[in-house]
Amino acid sequence: MTMTHLCQALTSENRAVALAAACNLVYARRLVTSLSGNASCRVPAGFLCTPTGFCLGEVTATDLVALDAAWRPMSDIRLPSSEWRLHAAIYRALPAAGAVVHTHSRAATLMAVLGRDIAPLTPEMDHFLGNVPCLPFAPPGTDDVGAGVARAINAGARAVLLGSHGAVVWARDVRLAYYQAELLEASCSLTMAVTLAGGTRA
Repeated sequence: MTMTHLCQALTSENRAVALAAACNLVYARRLVTSLSGNASCRVPAGFLCTPTGFCLGEVTATDLVALDAAWRPMSDIRLPSSEWRLHAAIYRALPAAGAVVHTHSRAATLMAVLGRDIAPLTPEMDHFLGNVPCLPFAPPGTDDVGAGVARAINAGARAVLLGSHGAVVWARDVRLAYYQAELLEASCSLTMAVTLAGGTRA
């Protein structure tokens, strides 16, 4: 698919098609590399999640793992991402969340390695992201990662940096979650540039 077709597919009523398009876009936009990153969304029967060991640039709608409401795989064809506990914790903490995207994008990961919170520098950042906390490091794939994000959600966070790891965003649908991931990376890049320029928010 072209970039235009992928963007259009984000609004598909078929949530598997929309989630696969978001995965392809985060890879095309270099928000993930190689086998990194993962994504999920709610469906009537439970959830769809990216499979473990897949490049998001290659994921199709039929590759996604279907899970029930308790996050149990509904077939044994593929296993969900090893980060499924992170996704499950976000949905439990925020019932309004319809999709989750976890990236390892360059600027966001740099800020996560530095342990930097991201303050809103522009009206767009303020409106869509607010203050983005950087959480202490927790081993990927463990319950501790999800528990930290759940606490941040309860404190009002709309996106989070995972210390020395990457970033995770959520929204009411796949399209908006993808946009949050793009905006967070752009916000981290802007924060880096402003810091290097020696500037502060007016």
